[in-house]
Amino acid sequence: MDEIKDFMSSPVKSVTSDKSVEETAKLMAEMSISSIFIEEDGDCVGIVTSTDLVKRALAKGVDPKATSISSVMSKPLIKMDHYLTRSEANEKMHISKIKHLAVTKEGKVIGIVTRRDMI
Repeated sequence: MDEIKDFMSSPVKSVTSDKSVEETAKLMAEMSISSIFIEEDGDCVGIVTSTDLVKRALAKGVDPKATSISSVMSKPLIKMDHYLTRSEANEKMHISKIKHLAVTKEGKVIGIVTRRDMI
């Protein structure tokens, strides 16, 4: 049985919700990643993808230096336990209409799985 932990990327990349859109975009570019988790009080509460940056920031003309990343993040964060199967993850992603899924262990986010990872 294929568990999603076998397909996930880890360790988790994240920023705090008070970071600006610009700071977050620069960090994503430096790390060559297309998504990043958003943390509040040590918990992952949302995610920002490259698409979110384009649609919710650039396309709307927000000031990237003055706008907090929390205002453009996708929330609530869609999560799934690490031991569940790839087919269960695919189904959840399809139903939720998402391309990135947070992988958890004992309630803590430990990784991320994308549609591309599942292929």
